[in-house]
Amino acid sequence: MLVALLAATLTVVGCGQVTQADSPSSTLALGSLGTVAPTTTLSGSAALRVRVTDAARTTVTGVQVDVSDESGQVITQTSAATAYRVAGLEPGRYDVHVDARGTKYMSQSHVVEVRAGENETDFVLEVGRTIAGRVTWSGRPYVWVGASPSRADDGETRQVEVSAGSGNFVIEGLTPGHYVVNADVFWYGGESYETATVIDLSAGDAKGLDFDLGRLEPLPTTTIDTRTTASHT
Repeated sequence: MLVALLAATLTVVGCGQVTQADSPSSTLALGSLGTVAPTTTLSGSAALRVRVTDAARTTVTGVQVDVSDESGQVITQTSAATAYRVAGLEPGRYDVHVDARGTKYMSQSHVVEVRAGENETDFVLEVGRTIAGRVTWSGRPYVWVGASPSRADDGETRQVEVSAGSGNFVIEGLTPGHYVVNADVFWYGGESYETATVIDLSAGDAKGLDFDLGRLEPLPTTTIDTRTTASHT
């Protein structure tokens, strides 16, 4: 017997997993440059300023910037910063990662060679793909659904909360590729991850992914190669 729930989790899955570093416990305010959270003591002679914009050179807000050393350890983080300067670095190579999840942009990483004194690096983010649709239960909105796309290519997962009362979900900033979507324990177009309909974002966005968790009829699909891809009209 099917039981209607008040909440669900919608997940979009690709193959592979992206993880975030633990949040640091202390922060160092840098005024208009954002907040830097050092995860280790910094006492070097170099400083790095990071700017994040889009293709039109408009400042991008709401991203997190991580700076890692050559061992892969995150030594500084920012939250929702558009530009920031971190001092006390030792000269050397650093991986600077802009985590844009939660925005319409794709995340991006650069390896930056930092020399003694002042250094700058710019990130120009590209708008990612979008998956959008509506989740219902027997024709009624399935409210407070959490949406997480998962790539069938590398397992990248992103989560977004659906608006209450409507069941609508919009997931932006996805890299081109193939995704599968699930809500709660239900998979879009299938009964499991292996049988779920694959959403192809290689050529563009996928909108109108409407599925009813209270009905078990299969969703319209077209066969492409050995997997199924959702039909969108």
